[in-house]
Amino acid sequence: GHSQTSRGDAAAATWIFRRQLREATRRHRQSETGRDPGASAQATTTAIGGCYFAPAAHVWYDKITQLIPKNGVKEILSKAALGQLLFGPLVTIVFFAAACLQSDEGLGALPGKIKNDLVAVQLAGVSFWPIVDIVSFSLIPVAYIPLFVNFASFIWTIFLSLKSRTAKK
Repeated sequence: GHSQTSRGDAAAATWIFRRQLREATRRHRQSETGRDPGASAQATTTAIGGCYFAPAAHVWYDKITQLIPKNGVKEILSKAALGQLLFGPLVTIVFFAAACLQSDEGLGALPGKIKNDLVAVQLAGVSFWPIVDIVSFSLIPVAYIPLFVNFASFIWTIFLSLKSRTAKK
């Protein structure tokens, strides 16, 4: 029943976390040897994804479905709106903090980063994340929403990486 699903989800999340941690460690070691200059940033992003985003997404989607258990149009839109107003900005700020920690300025740069970039990132996400939430809440069992959202996050990260590369050129 439900407890078996929860144990299975926990086992899968643990396996994914361990795999991400091993990959982050490998990338970090690679960065220390100087073979891959972007490895440190990749390792940090991977670690945040595994240590913060995956567990936070699991808790968020569990709690939001407890708070709003129905899946009518009004409820699904409410869940998506709450995700945009609460969960999205929090996740973005954590990623900003990680980026600041890798910069020369450290966390002292975080308030400026939030002031300069948070709204733009959230506005960019408005065309993507509400759709992910609507699909999640209307078609995917609650236990599998974090897995689906992690996949969507992977796609979103690719998009942001491509956008940042084209912006630099």
